[in-house]
Amino acid sequence: MFDERIVSLMDLGPTVLSLLGIEKPAHYDGKAFAGKFEETPRKYAFGTADRFDETTDMQRSVLDGRFVYIKNFMPQLPLIYRNKYREQIPMNAKLIELNRQKKLKGDAAYIFMETKPREELYDLKNDPYEVHNLAKDPNYATKIKGYRKALKDWQIEIEDKGFVPE
Repeated sequence: MFDERIVSLMDLGPTVLSLLGIEKPAHYDGKAFAGKFEETPRKYAFGTADRFDETTDMQRSVLDGRFVYIKNFMPQLPLIYRNKYREQIPMNAKLIELNRQKKLKGDAAYIFMETKPREELYDLKNDPYEVHNLAKDPNYATKIKGYRKALKDWQIEIEDKGFVPE
């Protein structure tokens, strides 16, 4: 049986406690998705990306199971951040070299954008590799407006620290 509920990794702890018949502590952010204390399923899963080894970026995402909305707070940075360790891997080094030589086309070239859009929207059913950004498509304007609000509300709720310098 396939379960289409949206579950986040943070839900694992509360779920294990619930299966053991233990109510989760109030300070847990996760939601139990099974057991005695099972909670109402999530409407969205939210994601954050900030620090990657020597690189700093700030992205937030909203996932509803079909679409993923991404807000890039540092759009001046490349889509794929530079990482000295990762660049030593032969396959990655080859891709970087092919990109430098302008030999990558289409979806392969997409990941090497020198800057990224402020907003991204992907239909995961039809574009599981997230390369066809629908954010500027007027057919999705209402959907994007809803994701923006959900993201803003969540950032306020969790007191998002992404804007605070280290």
